Amino acid sequence: MRKIFLSFFIILTLLVVSSCTENDETTIVLLGKESYIDEILEVIPDSLLIVFKDKFGNLPEGNIPPNIEGEYMVNPYIRIWSSVEYDIVPIQQEDRYVRFTDQHNGVSKYYSKQASESVETDTIFIMGSGDSFTAYFTERRVDHSFNIDAKTAVIITGQVTESGIRNFKYAWVLIDKNDPEGFLIPVGSVRIFEDGNNFAERRDWYQGKSLDKKALNSDIFCKSFDNHRKKH
Repeated sequence: MRKIFLSFFIILTLLVVSSCTENDETTIVLLGKESYIDEILEVIPDSLLIVFKDKFGNLPEGNIPPNIEGEYMVNPYIRIWSSVEYDIVPIQQEDRYVRFTDQHNGVSKYYSKQASESVETDTIFIMGSGDSFTAYFTERRVDHSFNIDAKTAVIITGQVTESGIRNFKYAWVLIDKNDPEGFLIPVGSVRIFEDGNNFAERRDWYQGKSLDKKALNSDIFCKSFDNHRKKH
């Protein structure tokens, strides 16, 4: 009898564990170990972490992030800080649309659009607790018309609500580039942006009809392109 009960208990335990680790939309997965955060922090460039801590007060933390799935419009999209000497801050730039999908086990898919530039990645890492989150990922930004190929490391942070993201912040560091004409800012440059209303609304791309379609209004060009244009 004891053996039968023990076998039943083991089977029941396995079923519970299996159901709690299944990747579906209704399951909350407890990531548990702080090593999850440590591993993410190890791959974020030091320059971005230093700026993040200096400007936002602390390092990314929390291993049970909220669900951030949805579409958001950052409007107005304001550059609030830059390590580039000639950059003007604050300055408004073209609105940015972001979309998070398929979130599970601390990762998500990501899509973003600004002016004519769009970026998509299958894996971003999400940290956080309560309604606060920090997302980290690297993205490749290509503009074939100007023979430009760049790679940035990105941090997005805020507090998610039913109607949007409060205190939306978007920071990136340029970590690599192929830029023969010198359109882009220097490698290692960091820029920080925020929603000028401190709230990125849930809104799909097609509602952003006022968005400019000029590629060179993207936040990775800006002043450096103006300088280049004046020389020619």
